Amino acid sequence: MKKSQILDDFKLLIRIAEGAIEILFLTAIFEAIWRVAYYGKAFSSYAGRELMLLIVVYVILTVTVFALCDCFHYGYVKLGDLLVSQWVSAFIVNFLAYFILCLAAHVALNPGPMFLIFLMDAVVTAFCGLVYTAIYHRVYVPKN
Repeated sequence: MKKSQILDDFKLLIRIAEGAIEILFLTAIFEAIWRVAYYGKAFSSYAGRELMLLIVVYVILTVTVFALCDCFHYGYVKLGDLLVSQWVSAFIVNFLAYFILCLAAHVALNPGPMFLIFLMDAVVTAFCGLVYTAIYHRVYVPKN
């Protein structure tokens, strides 16, 4: 078997792993900022299962919006297009998550922490996009 055939067999697995790692980073940012900014103020009763449900909803929302906006196409599209797509998707996800949090808290929350989450998401998606595109182009050399 040629090296390219072996790598082609693992292409989907590599892309799934890259996407899962990026979603893990974004979810960790959301959960950390949520604990610092909202937990003691509007969500004092959210611990255990309620927090896990909130995180699962955030992950499902993130994966769905990112998949619909083609944010997992590292190496297939231009890096600038990928980053803009990921930033728009992160904004949509955080916008929807903010309204879900407001509905769950029964009060309008401070949007500042959600904006901070968006800024941190933009940095993480830019870093992941750069690294994953470099990995993709190193493993699968583009042909003219």
